Amino acid sequence: MEWSSRPDFCELFKQIARHAPIYLFAFFGPLLLTLALTPQVRKLAIKLKMIDKPDPRRINTRPVPRGGGLAVVTAFLLSQLAIASYCGLDFCRPITPTMTVAFAGAVILLTA
Repeated sequence: MEWSSRPDFCELFKQIARHAPIYLFAFFGPLLLTLALTPQVRKLAIKLKMIDKPDPRRINTRPVPRGGGLAVVTAFLLSQLAIASYCGLDFCRPITPTMTVAFAGAVILLTA
């Protein structure tokens, strides 16, 4: 392979560096949101009596609030919405079947 036919690594690095803030936000955004939302969801779970009580089939030896996944899913969806709006996703375009299924799945996850 000749040197001229290889990809220009400087250009590749420039493209990666240009999108680095998006990649960093895609990782740290949900992480920080999850860390912030989990205690709030825990308080809500205790208030709503969503407690996993110990029994012979369980490993936990004391009652544990349930619903931590709600914080994770909410953080993920909020960060994806932020990334989509930052990247210029047009929210006024027609709704596709894929978008409908994704929205229905999110509703099921949040209400189940």
